[in-house]
Amino acid sequence: MDRARILEIKREYENKKKKILESEEGLKRASAEANDLFEEIDRICIEITSESSVRFEYKRQNEFLYQLIGYKQDEKLGSLGFQVNIQWHQRYSNSLNNSKLILSKIDLGRIVYRNDPIIMEDLLFDFDLSHTMQNMWKNNHNNKQISTQKLADDIVKMIIDFKSS
Repeated sequence: MDRARILEIKREYENKKKKILESEEGLKRASAEANDLFEEIDRICIEITSESSVRFEYKRQNEFLYQLIGYKQDEKLGSLGFQVNIQWHQRYSNSLNNSKLILSKIDLGRIVYRNDPIIMEDLLFDFDLSHTMQNMWKNNHNNKQISTQKLADDIVKMIIDFKSS
């Protein structure tokens, strides 16, 4: 394939992607994908709760916010808590402009002494489309795309692998 044809295909893809992302269709796809993410986290938590050393609390607060909390026993520090809030922030009702998926990582500290929670990091994701026009999330930090399934796995893994500071 010659270089001109490759550039033409790339331009067609970018135009089609932009048209979808700047439309109500894009907003509907993004909202549905956020819903799928919440449901996938539920499914994973139900599946692993019985076999994990981490005790999970997970619940959907509303259509835009999901809360996942994990507790684990540490031999030296006692019971530790870690929370991830997942929020689909939809700024406008007809556009994806300034809409974000926000993951807030929160160290709850030692549960017995009820330390003040420490917000460790906010991770931001944009709704995006792959080169095959499949729904994806794009990490604002590294611009890499990630599927909803992989993102759900990564979020639950954050809870399981958490080490208190």
